[in-house]
Amino acid sequence: MTNKLRLFSIIMAVLLLAPGAFAGQGAGAHGPSLWISSVHADTVPVFSVNPTSVDFGTLFISLTMTETLTVTNTSAKPLIITNVTVDSGEFSVSPPSATVDPFGSWDFYVTFTPTFEGVQTGNVHFVHNGSTSPDLVGLTGDGTLTGVDESNPLPKKFALKGNYPNPFNPTTRIVFDIPKQTTVSITVYNALGAEVAEVLRNEAYQPGTHEVMFNGANVASGIYFYRLKTPEFSSVKKMVLLK
Repeated sequence: MTNKLRLFSIIMAVLLLAPGAFAGQGAGAHGPSLWISSVHADTVPVFSVNPTSVDFGTLFISLTMTETLTVTNTSAKPLIITNVTVDSGEFSVSPPSATVDPFGSWDFYVTFTPTFEGVQTGNVHFVHNGSTSPDLVGLTGDGTLTGVDESNPLPKKFALKGNYPNPFNPTTRIVFDIPKQTTVSITVYNALGAEVAEVLRNEAYQPGTHEVMFNGANVASGIYFYRLKTPEFSSVKKMVLLK
């Protein structure tokens, strides 16, 4: 190779390695390198709820049924729920507010207690700092007269009847009998005795057979124990979560 050819090769190599030699490399008219990417950060929380509607079916007047609504925050910002209400006196909801961590979830409990016959409807209203606020969950239930169905007499004693399905993934229904008006608490514990969830807390119930849902989506697979407690009765049973 001649000296001129060697010199030309060296000059070309220097040009190719120089900053800005190619569009998009280094600082220039087109800004920073293509290899430097910007990360979009969420500016508002994202609200989602499951289920988006609840049908309680038919329930004797003055009896109670409770269902769970799970709110999920799918963003990197805290979801602040400032107010949770219902627009019908036949339904109630708790808790009245909550803060859901980024990519976390929170359970709300909706109770139907019919006081008259016929189909009853309502909505749960969630007011929060997300862009979709307020969000609504539709509610439906059908009240019927207590005692019309003689094949379903009221319970004569307290009983924690169990949960179904068992094993479950991730939800199961806990069934119990109440022979008189009282308050009910249901708490879930892990195998070490540590509390992992509070399904009911001093909720008022009328006589009857009732069921509530437990959602184990936020706990690990394993054996758990749940305790039903009233001022006059306490009972514990075992359930198995298999994911």
